[in-house]
Amino acid sequence: MIVDEERDGVRRQTGRSVFWIGSVRRRPASFVWLLALSTIAMVVSVLAPMLVRAVDEATLAQTVQRAGAGRTAIVAASDIQTGSAGGGLVSAEAVTDVVHSRVWGAPFHVMDSSTAYSWVQTGGHAHGSAAVAAPATTCGATTFVSGRCPVDDGEVAVAKATAGTTVKVGASLELDAAPAVTLKVVGIYDDRRGTGAVLKSPSQMAEPGDGSAAPDLVVTRAQFEHLRIGGTAYSLRLLNRTVTLDDLPGIRADIQRAQDETLTAVSAANGTRASSGLLGVVDALQPQQGAAATLLAVLALEALGLAWFAEALLVQRIGRDRAAEWGLARLRGLPRRRHLASVFVEPTVAVVAGSVIGAAIGIGSAQLAVTMVLGPGVRVDPLQPLVIGAAALTVVGSLVALVAASVRSARLPLSVLLRETAEPRTISRPALIGQTAIVLLALVVIYSLVSQTSISGPQVTLLAPAVVAVLIGIVGLRLAIALIRRVTRKVPRSLNGLLVGRRLSRTPSALYVAVMVTMGLAVVTYSAQTAVVADRLQDQRAAASLGASEAVTVSVPSNVDFLQSVRRADPSGTQAMAVELLPSRGDAPSLIAVDASRLAAVSSWDPAWGGSSAAALRAKLSPPTGASMKLTGTRISIGLARVSNVGDEPPDQTGPFLMMVVQNASGWHDISFGAPRDGTLVGAIPCSGGCRVVWLGESRDGSDDSFATVMTITGFSTDTQPASRLSAWLDPDKWRNRIGEGSASVLTPGAVLRSREDGLGLEFTGAAGSTASIAPQDAPEPLPAVVGPSTDVTRYPGISNAFVGAGPDQSRLLLQQVQRAHILPGVLGDGAMVDLAVADKVADPARSVASHEVWLSPGAHPQVMAALARDRIHVTGTTTLSSVEHRFASEAAPRSAQLGLAVGAGALLLLLLGVIAIRIVGAPGRRRDTESLRIAGVPERRLRAVAFIDMLVPIGLAVVLGAAAGVVAFALTVPHLPLTRGDGAVPPPDYSVAPVPLALTVVGVLVLVAVVAWVSARLELRVRRPR
Repeated sequence: MIVDEERDGVRRQTGRSVFWIGSVRRRPASFVWLLALSTIAMVVSVLAPMLVRAVDEATLAQTVQRAGAGRTAIVAASDIQTGSAGGGLVSAEAVTDVVHSRVWGAPFHVMDSSTAYSWVQTGGHAHGSAAVAAPATTCGATTFVSGRCPVDDGEVAVAKATAGTTVKVGASLELDAAPAVTLKVVGIYDDRRGTGAVLKSPSQMAEPGDGSAAPDLVVTRAQFEHLRIGGTAYSLRLLNRTVTLDDLPGIRADIQRAQDETLTAVSAANGTRASSGLLGVVDALQPQQGAAATLLAVLALEALGLAWFAEALLVQRIGRDRAAEWGLARLRGLPRRRHLASVFVEPTVAVVAGSVIGAAIGIGSAQLAVTMVLGPGVRVDPLQPLVIGAAALTVVGSLVALVAASVRSARLPLSVLLRETAEPRTISRPALIGQTAIVLLALVVIYSLVSQTSISGPQVTLLAPAVVAVLIGIVGLRLAIALIRRVTRKVPRSLNGLLVGRRLSRTPSALYVAVMVTMGLAVVTYSAQTAVVADRLQDQRAAASLGASEAVTVSVPSNVDFLQSVRRADPSGTQAMAVELLPSRGDAPSLIAVDASRLAAVSSWDPAWGGSSAAALRAKLSPPTGASMKLTGTRISIGLARVSNVGDEPPDQTGPFLMMVVQNASGWHDISFGAPRDGTLVGAIPCSGGCRVVWLGESRDGSDDSFATVMTITGFSTDTQPASRLSAWLDPDKWRNRIGEGSASVLTPGAVLRSREDGLGLEFTGAAGSTASIAPQDAPEPLPAVVGPSTDVTRYPGISNAFVGAGPDQSRLLLQQVQRAHILPGVLGDGAMVDLAVADKVADPARSVASHEVWLSPGAHPQVMAALARDRIHVTGTTTLSSVEHRFASEAAPRSAQLGLAVGAGALLLLLLGVIAIRIVGAPGRRRDTESLRIAGVPERRLRAVAFIDMLVPIGLAVVLGAAAGVVAFALTVPHLPLTRGDGAVPPPDYSVAPVPLALTVVGVLVLVAVVAWVSARLELRVRRPR
């Protein structure tokens, strides 16, 4: 080190001087800026692996939490014999005892009956049917709303959902066992969480979705054995904390040990089996985790390449400024080792020191980004191997870039040094070779993008944005050099253009900074557009999944017309719409019945996702039909003539009977007229307030299409409607042959309509499995339906595009595909959408087993909800679009895209620092030209303008080219990026470029560059006064 000593009044420096420290003292700017670039390079390199790990941890924790205890516990189940639960319980306990990981709580043992028992409250009105469960010892961590866990015979605890407002602690329940037993209620437990969810239905823990219909009644083990009922013994290990990625190997080992334990002789004798859905939950996350890694890897690789490029340019600029110094030292005989040390030690120290500082800043930046996007509970892991490997790669890459950029300047020949400049006049041969290689790589990347469908894992397409940016930058560089040289040969129009053009034409390598800026802006633009599109796709997916801004689940009394009630509550038709949802069962797909007249105004689902406009979709779901046939009164009369049977009536035939079905506000009603005969048949109808005729037909117990009933209807009348008013009903064109809810696989006409002089001629045939009937022309049949893209339909022979489905009342119906949509509201890809108003005409709305929802448009609608309440339609649940958007946005892909903005911000900071650093380090070389112009009489104002334009024009054009490169790369890669989950239908993706973020990015960077250019021009032209 250098030590100052003072002897005889003279101050001297003694000791051995560390040469690079003296160099830093003389020229601190080079060291500081290289240190800053190395710091940012390390920041952007360690950000991505830490962010990927944090996203995976957060996604795993949320997914496991949402899966619930039933899908994440280890469950051992053993059969128990009637009256003795000991053997099966011991066998189940042995299986869970081999579990060792700390993520599991203490074992919880419970027995569950295999059958449900009826119970009734003594002296009350409550009753029900439920299985019986008994914990082996205590109720564990079960939360009791009131009371306690049963401890003695004759005591029982009931679930909160079962108790409701009628069953209280102290009540008595009579259990219909053999023999019957009376139990006293001593507790009401919370069946929604913890071990309370286990007691609710232990069988659901082993086989989710296969439990009892009602929560179990909880008794003591002794009471369970006294009841002498058979069932299953369960031993469960529930998760007791949040699962992390480091826990997964231990969890897999625990589950495997539990399954191996079931193979012992004792376990096999008791039919013991072990299961856990946790591995299925975890394995289902792998596509999301791969998506997160891919999205962040795209940006991280490009930002790291940008960092190395910027460092190489800065080191190259430093080398050119110090080439004379290094050359003179070499000519003076400086030893080779000392010469290499003078060239490489100072920048190496800057790179290593910057990397250490950058690692610390990167950890803090990653934690800040994770806290802002994922929440305060997620921590980053800086010691994971991937982070350490990325840091090491960054240091090695920076050192390689340092050596590659310094070699030429350190070995410049004397002839070049005598020109007093180390700036190359032309593009070197190695540079041309490198540029050609990049062009070839870009072509390979583009070909790879065109030839594949998705990007996942380490693929060359991850380099697309950076390669496309460098390609555009290189092409722009070559064009700029050619254009500048061509322009400078002509008569100059301005001094500014002449000076700037001459300098760039003499030193074209200075334009490499513009290539760096192009690459940086491409990364920034790409990250911003990816984040915006990822968020947009999740919003569209949420809009299709929920169907509206707010979906309110309601309970509807059987005698209330749900559709008409909603329409009365919102006469405008723009605030609310009625919806019914029926899950798929058997060969019938899921069904969503919507009010098609309000779909476009209320729903968040875009009709374009259905493949047509809103008007066209409504016309297809609700085609034009004839007028309904209305009845009023309490009694209907039907005149018949020429009634006869064709064919031999089977001996076991009962009937036939003439029937009519009418619909009023409380649903469908059957009217039987007895056996057809000549004369007038009379039936009672509930039509005081008006009815609609649904169908008229013949009912018989047997089925034989060789036997038919022929008749002529001479007139219809009611006690308030004379036959003359209903005479139009005798026209065959007013009716159609009804397919109905028959189960025949082949369409067989059940009724034949004929026009006769004295009335309507009918012939009813007992077709196999079909109701012989006719219906008014006021409803289409089959029921028009728009089907989802993955809906598997069973085609119905004889009718084009018809398939078997079910109505809201679960009656078998034929549906007719009128269109195939990209995605359907509510049911997404697998299901069918019909018009609710049409469905209510072909299926009994009062017997609907579908869930009822009221979809609301954005905003508050208290008047609508108040009107529904007056019709006794009560709210049972509410789901908002914002909550669904939040849930979808918490998946790995959109989170990674948002966190990618941090990498983009690092790239932006990197390019700005690179521009400033290269400008400052290269200032001494430009200062000589400035002094020459000042001596030549060029005014200071003109010199500042030249310096300002010299920086702003090439960098500004590079900013525009970089943004364009980012947009091109985004357009090429975004269809292949895993921005949405692949486990369900999604709306047609909107990959369009977001203009506002793009404009803000370009304008903001141009403003920053202009400010930097203005400050740089004033600082460079500042006259240094002698001291």
